[in-house]
Amino acid sequence: MSLSQVITIVSTSLITIVIVIVGIQIIFLLKEFRQSFTRINHLIDLVESALHGLSQPAAAITGLLESLKQSNSLFKLISNFLDRNSPPSPPIKSENYEPLE
Repeated sequence: MSLSQVITIVSTSLITIVIVIVGIQIIFLLKEFRQSFTRINHLIDLVESALHGLSQPAAAITGLLESLKQSNSLFKLISNFLDRNSPPSPPIKSENYEPLE
């Protein structure tokens, strides 16, 4: 064998070994990414369930406030209906003022 053939075989072997090592490192890196993404996904699920648990009472409070608002408007409607038949009251009570001379 000539010197050029030996150098070609050695360099090809070294490049092959380096590529195999890099491939193995990439496989380990991808496994670590998958584990990290699994943990992140679990964390996101926990946060989502916590936010869902917080949003339900907030929705209930909002519904309660809306029902109180509607009952207040219903109460005003009924009181206006009941006051409709009563005689109108003066805008100013004359009892508080002295008569003019």
